Amino acid sequence: MQVYRIEPHVQYGGGSALVCATSTEEAIKTFCSDEFRSYTYDENNCTCNIIVGLDYDITVPMVMFNDIYIE
Repeated sequence: MQVYRIEPHVQYGGGSALVCATSTEEAIKTFCSDEFRSYTYDENNCTCNIIVGLDYDITVPMVMFNDIYIE
């Protein structure tokens, strides 16, 4: 599966999350499957972009890590 980076674009925020998925839509859906992460994605103007050249050998979409912070 491909790896996608989700990052916030707000003042006083940063970090990122990595999600394994087959498409951008699936990465966003996987990340937003949790209520708190869904709120984080919507309220903090997050974007989801593929990381070219980085793959992960797994068959089920998953959030690898989430290090997004908002002050």
